[in-house]
Amino acid sequence: MFATRTRRRFGGGLLAAVTGVTLVLTGCSSSSDEPSQTDSPTGATRTVTDSSGEVEIPVDAERIVTVHHIATQPLINLGVVPVGRGAVAENAVTPETWQKIDDVPVVSNGAEPDTEQIATLEPDLIIAHNRIDDTDLDALRGIAPVLVLDIAGPGRADWQGRVELVAQALGLEDTYQQLLDDFDTRAASIADTHRDVLDRETFSLIGSWNPGTFNTYSAQSIWGSVFTKAGARISPAEEAAASAESSGEAELSIEQLPTVLDGTVLLHVTDLRGTPNAELEAVMAEPLYRSVPAVTTGLVFPGGKDTVGGFEDANYNLDVFEAALKALENEAQPS
Repeated sequence: MFATRTRRRFGGGLLAAVTGVTLVLTGCSSSSDEPSQTDSPTGATRTVTDSSGEVEIPVDAERIVTVHHIATQPLINLGVVPVGRGAVAENAVTPETWQKIDDVPVVSNGAEPDTEQIATLEPDLIIAHNRIDDTDLDALRGIAPVLVLDIAGPGRADWQGRVELVAQALGLEDTYQQLLDDFDTRAASIADTHRDVLDRETFSLIGSWNPGTFNTYSAQSIWGSVFTKAGARISPAEEAAASAESSGEAELSIEQLPTVLDGTVLLHVTDLRGTPNAELEAVMAEPLYRSVPAVTTGLVFPGGKDTVGGFEDANYNLDVFEAALKALENEAQPS
């Protein structure tokens, strides 16, 4: 999960500009279209460009620290376990991932890294995000190279791009490509298999992270993009409301529930154990919630995590989405 959701309305944060990885081989000249190599006092490096600029990363980086789970999940997806990590709740990851990271020292609450503790881990690379305070970023850069992932602004929705950037930093592009191919193939299969119900229904998405409000999501949002990849159509009023924000997400007042959530089916946020958070449960107890069209017809289903950190979250969301589609197909069968 992302840290501290009270500042959920993001401004125009930096859009991740990812360039190719540049490997440099000693003594070899290269054109701008080919990998190049250079020597440094610490050995060979590869250059990766994140939203803050160019980062020189050791080619053989092994000791990696993350300051947020948004950085930990891409590493786990790519088969790498960090030596220090940002805090995350156990129910926000799969049991398999929890086994891998449970004993890894927690060095950050997601917003404020413990730089002294991080320094003791002697990392080769630190992966942070673009909501970290500049003072903290400078302190981290004094310890090791820092790769910055975008979780605020327009780059927030690009969960695949964050995994790809980490893969480029570690020279694991082939692993990333296989993850992407598998995900795309599965999403396409879901869309083909359940075409009839997908053509018939429109989907509304709801989450909540602050008391008295609910969150909506466009087709291009970090959450909505998973479902649209598998053939979902976001309901018109929600699409219009959420698209007004650069992240594709909008936080709205309870009074707008029945008008904005106009889909025939409602998907709601859960953790990776299928449970809504307390704020969303409070919204779902509101009288106005019972006026939402999909709620009146009983077509409400779990939708998984709206804070998609990588392929683990995305595939879980496809699991619950496919289960909802199968239930909708059974609903349509004559009795």
